Amino acid sequence: MKKKLIVLGICLFSILCFIGCGKPESQVAFEKEIALIKNPPKEELKNMSAEEKQIMKAIYEKMTYKINKVEENGDTAKINATFHILNFPAYIGEYMQIILPMAFTNPSEEELEKASQKFFGDLMKRKDLKYIDETVDIYMKKVDGEWDTDESKMFMSIFSGNLENFFKFN
Repeated sequence: MKKKLIVLGICLFSILCFIGCGKPESQVAFEKEIALIKNPPKEELKNMSAEEKQIMKAIYEKMTYKINKVEENGDTAKINATFHILNFPAYIGEYMQIILPMAFTNPSEEELEKASQKFFGDLMKRKDLKYIDETVDIYMKKVDGEWDTDESKMFMSIFSGNLENFFKFN
């Protein structure tokens, strides 16, 4: 009888440990948000051209991330993550070589958009793309019982391909 109680106790303890060992709620919400950015709902894509959709897909499907640490404290959380993203600033010079000459010919907005789409479409087909690893703190807060990303400059920089850092002068 004693052996059965010990075995039953060990089994219950093991089950409770496995049930309680999930990811923090803020991390689950963060990962869902990343998944939506990488694969946006169709209604968000309906105003984009086929070329724009292909470019966005190519950018985000190659983006990866690793969560380093999650600190959840009541209704706030800080998630430290490292993103492996396309280094857009490395290609700005090439882009400007295409767009600047056009500026002197007074192009229409449609012509500029078409040239930009072609440049970024061709860029995403390259095999030698340059990537960077960027570690950031993402701040989240619980609003009406749901975790939401606190607007963060670094978070937006990550999803714009680190383009924000091109304009910094060191």
